[in-house]
Amino acid sequence: MVQYLRHIITVLVLLAVVNAHADKVWVENFVISAGETKTVELLLDNKITYQSLQCDFELPEGLSIVKNSSNQPVFTATERTANHMIRGSQPSGTGPNHYRVAMITFGNPITGNSGAVATFQVVAADGFTGHHVIEMSNIRVGDEAQVSYKLEDYQCHVTTPITLAELVETGIEGVRYRLSDVLTGVYMPNGATIFAKDDNGFARQGEVPYVVAAGQTQYDNPNAFDQSNWIRINLPASTVTEYAGHEVSGIEGVLVNKLNPEIDVKEEPIVGDESPYEANWYCPANFIEQADYFLMPPKPQEFARIRWAVYHEGAFYVPQKTETNNTFDLCGAVKANFDAFYTGDPLIDGAVYELTAIIRAIDNTQPAPKNVMPKITDLSTQFEICPVTAITNHIITSVEDLKTDGRQDGLYYNLLGQPVSHPSSGIYIHNGKKVVIK
Repeated sequence: MVQYLRHIITVLVLLAVVNAHADKVWVENFVISAGETKTVELLLDNKITYQSLQCDFELPEGLSIVKNSSNQPVFTATERTANHMIRGSQPSGTGPNHYRVAMITFGNPITGNSGAVATFQVVAADGFTGHHVIEMSNIRVGDEAQVSYKLEDYQCHVTTPITLAELVETGIEGVRYRLSDVLTGVYMPNGATIFAKDDNGFARQGEVPYVVAAGQTQYDNPNAFDQSNWIRINLPASTVTEYAGHEVSGIEGVLVNKLNPEIDVKEEPIVGDESPYEANWYCPANFIEQADYFLMPPKPQEFARIRWAVYHEGAFYVPQKTETNNTFDLCGAVKANFDAFYTGDPLIDGAVYELTAIIRAIDNTQPAPKNVMPKITDLSTQFEICPVTAITNHIITSVEDLKTDGRQDGLYYNLLGQPVSHPSSGIYIHNGKKVVIK
């Protein structure tokens, strides 16, 4: 039998090779812990009917494929290849982490379909950690006319469990991750989405100062302002489980958005004990430094409360004065996106609101350099807020009450704070004052 299999493998390798095509031999990205043994599927997506297949694997150091008593890697047939002869080997002249699987049949070809054609077990050594790649190459398949096709090489990403903070810092879109944290579920806009945070409460202390008013120094109370990392968890289906206000663990899935961290999971996370969250208060200007008043920049996907938000033409501003509020004359604006979560009444132009909202970063957002307070005049290029609720608590009587930044540069600015080279008819800010051009 062994001699017969060797003959088959030789025939497979020597078959005439034609150009690669769209069919694919691949392995799904997976997560494995140090010391763990994991069963992995070798998948074939094919339109052509095949009766032979060969594939090489180059595993990273610290991973190996389980072997049999003859010291050969074990590959097991699936329903698609139940009548195939399958042999695993480590070809001579290759390294200790190089493996090969070959399979062939003359009576039960693999018809066009998608799914596993073999399984094998991968073992992670003690101390194995990080993000690694399994290289798949020399992928050849043979059809019923004994024509061999060389398919595209493939890479499988392998990760070990990481914290949410590490995911936010180093994650790669399209790769599967398992979070080691126990998170706090904060907001569920529907039965299929969870917004959750870690317990990294004052993560950026020492990187960006936190000044609460004119003349005050850096604020270092770790309980006063939660700078946890945030993630949006998309569930495989709607659920009645209440994750908001509870611990959330067992999160494993594919990172689909790095800028605003978002992960798609196949299995529902584990719901745990109650875990309350007190949302941070922001106002549109204090996401970053403005004059003498500053709060930490928000985290993308953060569920927060927004104060002193004057709505005007799709953006929120801070009013110049609202009775005793805003005594530090804040300025700035931030875009609003009502598409995702807001179901309330239409907002009144010029009204002041208190909001609950999800804060999202815009694509051109750049992280602030460490130990440097960011200075950006137009917040609408950095963040957008997605309102959940909006409560009116004051009505501004005129556009003049919208805060301007007092610039005396002779330029004209629209009400979003954007410079206008050739102003036409409308309302503008010029040298710190409102002007009307007809």
